[in-house]
Amino acid sequence: MNRKQFFVLNTVSISLYSVCSVLLGFEISESSMFATNDSNSYIAVADWIFGGEITGHTAKRPLLFPLMMVLPYKIAGIYGIWFLQFSCWLVGINLCVRAVVRWSKKELIGWIVLGILLSNLSLIAMTFHALSEIPTFFFLSLLLHFIVTKIDRFRSIYFIHGILFFLVLLTLIKGVFYYMVLLCLVMLIVFYGRKYLKTPRSIAWLALILVPLFAQMSIVKKLHGEFVVSTIGGDTFDNYYFAKAMSEIEGSDRGEVIQYIGTLTSQEKKGYILNHKKEFYEQFVGNVKENIEGDPIYLNLGRPKQNLGAFVYMKIINRLIFILHWFGLIVILINLYLAFRFKRFKDLTLILIIAGLMAYYILTTGLSFWQGDRLVLPSIALWSVLYPVMIMMTIHQIKRIRNQKIE
Repeated sequence: MNRKQFFVLNTVSISLYSVCSVLLGFEISESSMFATNDSNSYIAVADWIFGGEITGHTAKRPLLFPLMMVLPYKIAGIYGIWFLQFSCWLVGINLCVRAVVRWSKKELIGWIVLGILLSNLSLIAMTFHALSEIPTFFFLSLLLHFIVTKIDRFRSIYFIHGILFFLVLLTLIKGVFYYMVLLCLVMLIVFYGRKYLKTPRSIAWLALILVPLFAQMSIVKKLHGEFVVSTIGGDTFDNYYFAKAMSEIEGSDRGEVIQYIGTLTSQEKKGYILNHKKEFYEQFVGNVKENIEGDPIYLNLGRPKQNLGAFVYMKIINRLIFILHWFGLIVILINLYLAFRFKRFKDLTLILIIAGLMAYYILTTGLSFWQGDRLVLPSIALWSVLYPVMIMMTIHQIKRIRNQKIE
């Protein structure tokens, strides 16, 4: 983008953000910023980092988001946290638009992506909450921008190291990305093992990238006795996914089921799931659908002014997004087939990585529920770019086939 386009993009974004904030009654206040137990747990960890009381929340909350909050919060209180969230929102939008223009080579596609991002009121509303969804959106935008701009080097160790670096940062925001880090490490060993032996400097870079991750896991080990990024994954699986399915299967109260689950071994849980595969599968699929179509509860949470019109609007948008994901799956598969058939390996790699990240993030939300549309919200950084490009590439391919038939 040139300076004029950059200026217009940010002027439009900031203007729409300001108008929405006024019309929808968004306020920078304690009641909204810390309206949830999750937001209070993040600020508790931030206080601990700054020398406050020891908190058990360090077991569940990776340290990067609290670290990001510490200085702004100490300087400007809740206004500092809001500015951090707003900055992540605005820079993330810039990165998504720049990435899609670079990928598609079409300025029009950039404006379409901008429209998609700015039309999502839930994304704007989340900047008024001390929650990790906006930083996750920001780091996913960074990763997306790196992948698109550096795809010419997709066969190099540098490219994989870059992806791994951003995945480590994402893991330090949300522990769910830990398994993507492991997958990336496996790929490095399988495809680049010999190169590492020839270039010791690459091993040093890999170790440096992984240092923050080991530091996080070491802190959890020291404070809570488990060498993990976060314990929240196991808690979510047991107290949400497993407990809900078991309570419905047995017809028991969920609170009683949670207590009973605490007495079960891992093997007993695994055996129970295998004996009720259908019920657990249906709950997982239902949770994912419910999260994508979820209520935009953070539009009004912690605010005195309730806006029914905005709530209904986002309900419709979320329903359309669910339908869009099914359509998007079709165009992704079409373009993967075409890229493979015509040996466009750069396109194939680009689509596989971005689509894989998006699918992984959305599907992991199937273990949780009761959070409205918050859980899947950061994935907009990926699908808002991926789907328009896939549709554009499909249209171009159809035109190409028609022209060949005419000739």
